Amino acid sequence: MKLRADKVRVMLRKLRQRLETRISRRYFYKLIGLGLVSVVVPIMLISFFSYRITVSNMEGQNDQARFDMLGQLQSRVDERLETARNALYALVFDSDITQAANMNGAAIGPQLLIDVQGKLSTLTQSIQDSYGVSLYFVDSETTLFNDRYIKKSDASWVSDFPKHGPVGEWMYQTGSGFQVVTHTVALPAMSESPKAYLSIHLHQRAFAGILRDIDFIESADVYFLDVTFKPILARTQGEVEGAQTEAGLDWIRGNPRVYDIRNDAKADLSTQYVQSERTGWYTALMVPLSSQSAFTADIVGITVLVSLLAIGAGAVLIYFNSKRLYAPIRQWLQDENYTPEDQKKDEWAWLRSRWNNLKEDLQRSAPELREAFLISLLGGYYAHAKEEAEALMKRHHLPHDHKCVALVVDPGDFSKYRSFEAKDEALVHMAIANIFEELISHSYLEGDSFHRPEAYQSVLLVYFPRDMKDEQARQMAKQLAQSLIQSIETYLKFPITLGLGGIRPVMHELRESYLEAKEALQYRIIREDEPILDFHEVKQDSGRFDYPFDISEQIVKDLRSGNREEVERGFNVFVDLIRACNYSDAVYRKILLMLYSATIQGFYQYSKEAMSDLINQNGHEIILSAQFLTEIEQWFRDTWFAYCFAIIDHENESKGKQVIDAVKSYISRTLNQDHSLQLVAEQVNLNPSYLSRLFRKETGQNFVQYVAQIKVEEAKKQLEQTDEPIYRIAEHVGYTEQTFRRVFKNLTKMSPNEYRTSIRK
Repeated sequence: MKLRADKVRVMLRKLRQRLETRISRRYFYKLIGLGLVSVVVPIMLISFFSYRITVSNMEGQNDQARFDMLGQLQSRVDERLETARNALYALVFDSDITQAANMNGAAIGPQLLIDVQGKLSTLTQSIQDSYGVSLYFVDSETTLFNDRYIKKSDASWVSDFPKHGPVGEWMYQTGSGFQVVTHTVALPAMSESPKAYLSIHLHQRAFAGILRDIDFIESADVYFLDVTFKPILARTQGEVEGAQTEAGLDWIRGNPRVYDIRNDAKADLSTQYVQSERTGWYTALMVPLSSQSAFTADIVGITVLVSLLAIGAGAVLIYFNSKRLYAPIRQWLQDENYTPEDQKKDEWAWLRSRWNNLKEDLQRSAPELREAFLISLLGGYYAHAKEEAEALMKRHHLPHDHKCVALVVDPGDFSKYRSFEAKDEALVHMAIANIFEELISHSYLEGDSFHRPEAYQSVLLVYFPRDMKDEQARQMAKQLAQSLIQSIETYLKFPITLGLGGIRPVMHELRESYLEAKEALQYRIIREDEPILDFHEVKQDSGRFDYPFDISEQIVKDLRSGNREEVERGFNVFVDLIRACNYSDAVYRKILLMLYSATIQGFYQYSKEAMSDLINQNGHEIILSAQFLTEIEQWFRDTWFAYCFAIIDHENESKGKQVIDAVKSYISRTLNQDHSLQLVAEQVNLNPSYLSRLFRKETGQNFVQYVAQIKVEEAKKQLEQTDEPIYRIAEHVGYTEQTFRRVFKNLTKMSPNEYRTSIRK
């Protein structure tokens, strides 16, 4: 009995330990749970969007393939009709046909009748799948076929033989013994009152081979429709019902576009069509939407399978990675003596509370750490570690994005004065730091100060708001330096020398300001009466200057292109820039002489006479002899630039024909590009308005009209010699299709299609 009780106690102890272990690993299970969420959600989103993109791309490619197929079918139909129509036009001006047309059908002599009928029969035999050729006489209301002569009163004419159709169009006719498409021309040709109609009749089976040769979707129906939307011929698979077909045809009838596609979920039908530009016929394709869903189901299945595999693999990786990531936490818990009594919180919460205690300890030593970091920053330790420096600035609560400046205070030999002794060095620097902190607090600024014992100096750092202008910050830094000197002389009773660096836009560049302040202190030997040594003042060298080459080059470029307004604007910017610099008299003259020389060099391609005239203006003497900068500026504006523009105008006028020839050559070489006045002017380095005037003067023609005329002439050639679609020809001459149609009609009074038809007739 006692042994059994001991076993129960052991089992309960093990169960308790296992439960405690599971409870103590709550954070581990959180890692796994969050990891699974972070894997499952992205995989599901990616799978969904991948499915949508894949289906959309496949549907787009499928639609395009169908359009290509329909276009090819329609082209073959057009080719068949065009061949028959051209053969028919061969008889329009035949002398026997013309003679017969001018005579009443009843008055035609036997010989002429035999000759005409023989030619009709020959034409019938020469055309594949031809039902026949007929000649209808208006006055006698009789029809001469290739194999018989029929009067309108004959009953068989209506049911067994086709009639003539509207002039210039293909018409579909059916009867008890025929199904044909008919093309008719009026005779005599070009007559306002036709006396006869010559027609060719093609069997419906002429198009059966075209449909028979295609290899397409088993469930698709293909239709050939004439201009009245009558189905000439169809290849059907039995999948599309009659009501669906009517719905598709109704949509095509009401759609003005030459090609389009519609998916009608209500009718379970996808309808596509292409209309011929030559004949106006339609090739239409109708497919049940339900038959297209099979590939979508396959994609869904594959997507789901791949997603499940990815989620499974992700779960396994998350488990092992979480276990590896948890290992250091578990080790840390063991090192910190994590006990069951601490398990009221999960592991990370318990460690975070311990970390907060550590941060409190760090905060107590924050001033010393902050000072140590600043000393390292000024010493160049973080010169190539900007990101690390910024992170430490945030950690030490330094305004890393503020402007800043460094001041270095050298108290000199303060022991000469009665207030302090040599051993009081630390006390002196502490007093300087206290005065500095009080001054910046009155100025509502932030700052730091620390002592550099090895240099017997105090380093003072001031931080300015980032939106403060540099000049304002510079003035405040000088005022702060003056107040500091006055306060030290008043309270500590000895003078100091202060080096002032330059304003820096961010804290990461504080070292540069510090080095400048230290360098400025080196000028005490020659500036012993100046307590404040500003680096930018003591280092200023009046013999050095920065010449604005970019502005100078732009002025020369605008000058050569004849752009007076841009030259004036650029010169104003140039003058304002150099006026803002504190240069000497000699430096100002040197800069303006460089600009004068640059403008002369800009005309090196001009004639020797022009260059000689420019050099003889004695600009060097004028610039060197002027008393004031304003005089030189006025000479540039009123005399020099005006003379340069006169030279440019004279040179351009003398080379006007060469320039216009270059323009015409450029346009002819690049007909497929845009030819705006601005673009072409840049090609010949002229101002657009000047080129427009020069073009009209040399050619007597407006530039825009000339470009349009050249492009339309090229388009005419392509309309006459090729079967390219209109939009392709528009691209060849650098127009959009809409712009091309408008420009072409404005110049020719015809649309491109009308012009092509008229030329070929």
